[in-house]
Amino acid sequence: MIRAPRSDGVANREKVLAAALRTLQRDMTAPMAVVAQEAGVDVGTLYRHFRDREARAALRCEELHQEGQAA
Repeated sequence: MIRAPRSDGVANREKVLAAALRTLQRDMTAPMAVVAQEAGVDVGTLYRHFRDREARAALRCEELHQEGQAA
């Protein structure tokens, strides 16, 4: 049986995505630890949602694309 995501997990994921966007706009080479600090989460939480920088960037691009199509 598949469970729905926990609300704190969903909130953390959103914080990480927003922090990644802000951080990478300033510095595309920023370490994952900087993104985690900006999001106010532990590095382990960041890696739980995104295994690496490329996964995080790809997901954000997909979301922006979907937002553009919805508009």
